[in-house]
Amino acid sequence: ISAPGMRIARGVAENAGLRFAVSTPFARKLEEQQALPIHSFSVMPNIVDHSFLDAPLPTRDKSKTRFLHVSLLNYNKRVDLIIRAFANQFPKNPAVTLTIGGDGPTRGTLIALALELGVGDRVRFPGRLSRAQVRSAMANSDAFILSSTYETFGVVLIEALAMGIPLIATRCGGPEDIVTPENGILVPTENVDALGLAMAQIHETRANWPAEKLRVTCAEQFGPKAVSRRWIAHYEHLVDVGDSN
Repeated sequence: ISAPGMRIARGVAENAGLRFAVSTPFARKLEEQQALPIHSFSVMPNIVDHSFLDAPLPTRDKSKTRFLHVSLLNYNKRVDLIIRAFANQFPKNPAVTLTIGGDGPTRGTLIALALELGVGDRVRFPGRLSRAQVRSAMANSDAFILSSTYETFGVVLIEALAMGIPLIATRCGGPEDIVTPENGILVPTENVDALGLAMAQIHETRANWPAEKLRVTCAEQFGPKAVSRRWIAHYEHLVDVGDSN
């Protein structure tokens, strides 16, 4: 944000009755950038679309492990790390595959990398996906991977949870509010070895993350009803404070 834009944003924040950010790391970043006291921003997560929570959970083939990543393929997403980790951990295993959905400036380089590392036959690049196609890709996958250097939240992560698949994500901001030992694995950014070990762990212990449980806990935290209740509680508090003044 430009300096004038930052001044406007700070003025709005200073005069707001309540301030929100979509994740704890992003809230702390906003407080620092706008020189506001710690805990000036409350956390209000994004909502998972009901179509992901309502879609049937498929019966998945336990003899296969299908990893999935979906994003705008740019440098911040560091999808090259996923491909390298996949090639290191599963160089010849035909039962383990990787799908990289989306389009963007790094797609051509990523396709070339998969071929160079000898896994081009097990890494698919279906291109840009609609929301319905993302849902279908998740239904046909066993784990979702996000390898970004920075994210304010990570809606695709809660969509994956709603579809009953565990997560691997980097400690890059927003995912730190989403990924727990109960639903997946957090790893450091820019670390191929850590990504590979997490992929191996998912491959070996998928039964530790039952699909129905992942969906239920996702709905409890990120579902429309759950987040709406939080918004209503904040608005009611703000109205009560105004009435008391």
